[in-house]
Amino acid sequence: TSLALSAWIAVSLFDTLPTSVDEMVQLLHAGSLAGGRLALPLAGPEAAWAVQNGLLTPSGWTSVYPPGHTGLLALGLIAGVPWLVGPIAVGVATAVFALALERLLDGVRVARLAALLVAFSPFWLLLGGTHLSHTSAAAGGALVLWTSLLARDGSAKWGLAVGASIGLFVLARPWVGVVVSTVVVLAVCLPPVLTRVRTRSWGLRRLASTLGGGAPFAFLLLAWNQKLFGHPFSMGYTAAFGPAHGLGLHVGPWGNHYGWLEALAYTGADAVQLSAHLLETP
Repeated sequence: TSLALSAWIAVSLFDTLPTSVDEMVQLLHAGSLAGGRLALPLAGPEAAWAVQNGLLTPSGWTSVYPPGHTGLLALGLIAGVPWLVGPIAVGVATAVFALALERLLDGVRVARLAALLVAFSPFWLLLGGTHLSHTSAAAGGALVLWTSLLARDGSAKWGLAVGASIGLFVLARPWVGVVVSTVVVLAVCLPPVLTRVRTRSWGLRRLASTLGGGAPFAFLLLAWNQKLFGHPFSMGYTAAFGPAHGLGLHVGPWGNHYGWLEALAYTGADAVQLSAHLLETP
């Protein structure tokens, strides 16, 4: 249902076109990947390529984005339907959320009602109709939750799936993926150890398999950064806007102050905005 409705929105409302500079730039970079190049060779004056969230490198023009969602868009371009990447990602995320909710909540009816609220959320569906990396990140986050529950209730081998899910999430949106995945995995798997329902070795086995599952994705991200931005730990945004765009409490590239009070204020504003947007009501 989510896939179909998001696809309908992508076609009828957005005409299968990108609607923001983020989507346009990432789609252009995906076109380069689909053509077999990590970066586009510059044609014409360099000033013509000075677009927001784009970057001129020795290899050519590239976007500032990590490889996850860009690679999925490239596959969509090869298949001739890049606009379907968002709806498919949201469809996967909704399905996996539904499965996870049945393990999280008491009662199948409550879980399925909650899943229906996700499936028909206007905010969720409108997001699914875009080319934004939020969609693949949502799928990755949902997979992290579901596989963590499977690892908690089943074999330690499920940790490999947890690690791969974290890898997909991080390749789409690195810092969000790291923070959210850490919180989700600890919230699911730490309580059984702390309450001594499970032993420490039980937790360590799952941690080891999670690291193993995520290692290939980490290597891909580091290699991408090294090739395009000159250092394995240099993200595209930092390469484009300088060290002031990095993490920490400091003044940003545009003179905005980021301290503890600002962190609290921004987080509160984001929470209120998300609450209003999920069902378009306070």
